[in-house]
Amino acid sequence: MRRPCKFFQADVDIEECCFYTKKGRNTGSLNASGYHLINLKRIGEKNHAVYSLHFVIYCEANGITELPEGFCLHHIDDCTSN
Repeated sequence: MRRPCKFFQADVDIEECCFYTKKGRNTGSLNASGYHLINLKRIGEKNHAVYSLHFVIYCEANGITELPEGFCLHHIDDCTSN
């Protein structure tokens, strides 16, 4: 379900793992390591920054801006693209 982001200038659909910006639906780009990277602008900031799609989806879903110390996002099936 699409809703406004808490931290970024976009809308987010947590279940579909995508963001919606002025340019439309954005699922990021796959990098050489197999991770999706996405270019987003934080609310109140001038410039865009590149983030791991998994990280920003997790943060938006849980209402946090950074992972707790010692916390690590892990792909239980070792597939970095899901």
